[in-house]
Amino acid sequence: MRHFRALLALYAGLIAARDAAAAGRPRILPPPKLFENHQRIDLAPEGIDLDGRLSEWPALVRTEQMSMAGPGTRFEFGLATDGVQLFVGARVSNQPPPFPREEHVEITLRFMTVVEKPRDLRGSPPPAICPPLPPGKPWILSLKIPAAGGASTADSREPGGVPARLSAASVRVQRRADGFEVEASMPWSAIRPAAAGMLALRAGAVYHANSMQLRIGDDQTFAPLPFEQLMMVNLDEYARHLVTWLKPTELWSDCPFVADLLGDARYERISVVGDKVTVCRNAGTCEEIAFEHLDGIEARDVTGRGKADLIVKHTKSAGVGDRRMDHEVLEIWSPRTEPAEIPYEVLAPVFRHEVALHLCCASEMYVPPALGAAVKLEGGLIEIRAHARWRAWDRTRHPVVPLGGGILPPVLPWDHPPVHRYRWRGGAFVAERP
Repeated sequence: MRHFRALLALYAGLIAARDAAAAGRPRILPPPKLFENHQRIDLAPEGIDLDGRLSEWPALVRTEQMSMAGPGTRFEFGLATDGVQLFVGARVSNQPPPFPREEHVEITLRFMTVVEKPRDLRGSPPPAICPPLPPGKPWILSLKIPAAGGASTADSREPGGVPARLSAASVRVQRRADGFEVEASMPWSAIRPAAAGMLALRAGAVYHANSMQLRIGDDQTFAPLPFEQLMMVNLDEYARHLVTWLKPTELWSDCPFVADLLGDARYERISVVGDKVTVCRNAGTCEEIAFEHLDGIEARDVTGRGKADLIVKHTKSAGVGDRRMDHEVLEIWSPRTEPAEIPYEVLAPVFRHEVALHLCCASEMYVPPALGAAVKLEGGLIEIRAHARWRAWDRTRHPVVPLGGGILPPVLPWDHPPVHRYRWRGGAFVAERP
């Protein structure tokens, strides 16, 4: 398992020193090349000066009003976060005088609908074709642009609500000869849909001026957070191949489900690409778990602790030729507290057990012989019961050799008794005596 620990710090370590030396002040960090001019949420280091001047925003997304006479009014927009605050930067330029009497910038955010959705990957299509989870209802922020510039205000409209002053927001506007620049900040805690976790946002912005509108993205456009951007840059080779003909910025958020793995009412985002599972959480940390062949994944409480556990089913192969066996493995992953210097929990396997065996090349009527088991998972109890013996199984020719390596051996029909039970005690699943 590979940990993407403190990805915000990783970002800063790559280029913060260079930027600080060049500009003499903290700057919003530009995204990986994959996301240039794509709607996203960049990394904001500490010390951003909210003065309405966008000199610290080096990579805004832009659009222009076009006409027969050539380029017209230009609209540039960006979002950033330091993990606590959401920052907004927008610039309107190349605007012919006189300035419009009514101007405002409207930002729409949608957060992924909280659905604890099991995944059965057997026979599934490539991850890019997974049905998307519906985004939540829109949350709308409107930044007012006063004619004289200076301090301003923001209104917000929660889903199903009416516009109201967002008192937690700070807004500053600087007038230019051909338009304006505006910066705003607000705590994520002021945005109620974000309370459960800043994950899989959709974001769009519109500049309104009298009858004119300039739009960047919309509320269906996936706007990846800094750690999500790094997740996508670090896709495995299979996904990298898809990038050449599919839009990774569109596909990545379309195959996840969410679960409260830490039991803190903040939902972790669980995604699958190929045979890798990636779990990302609100603090900007990710864990990547790779398997030989992933068969299925879901999240629910197995340990009985009131937290969701990650249930993973995968296959490992052992042996060669006629003696090759495919071993189906059931694993339960739960949070494990790291030493005090690491301020979060990481996932670790608390139960690993073989549950089925398949012969590779010997078959009867083209059906591979197999030994399987029925699995029952309840709060604090795991029961694995062997199925009736497959009549074609030759124990002499195909002896069952467990995988080992911390994986419990399969329950076989000729075991006495052919059932194993494990109960959660003292932070582990302990085998019950027959």
